[in-house]
Amino acid sequence: MSVAERNQLILMLASYIRRRRQAMAMSVERAAELTGIKTSDWCVLEAGWVPEDESKLLQAVASTLEIGYLQLSFIAEASRYNQEFLLSSPQPRAS
Repeated sequence: MSVAERNQLILMLASYIRRRRQAMAMSVERAAELTGIKTSDWCVLEAGWVPEDESKLLQAVASTLEIGYLQLSFIAEASRYNQEFLLSSPQPRAS
């Protein structure tokens, strides 16, 4: 799998959250408020951050976006796995 493909998987959670919020015609500010987090925290979720201890946060996000927690948790795990894979992979050296 290429680095570009892995990057897409890393951003899978962010993209899913953003698309679902937009489909609900919900602002970032309103989504954050309903979830009980700061607007800046919601923004980093949509930018690609995958929380390490996600159970409570992902449950709140799933509730806000009216989606299943298990579905969101699975997507988060796939994103986290690919983040960790890329971070642990040796990086090519510049010549």
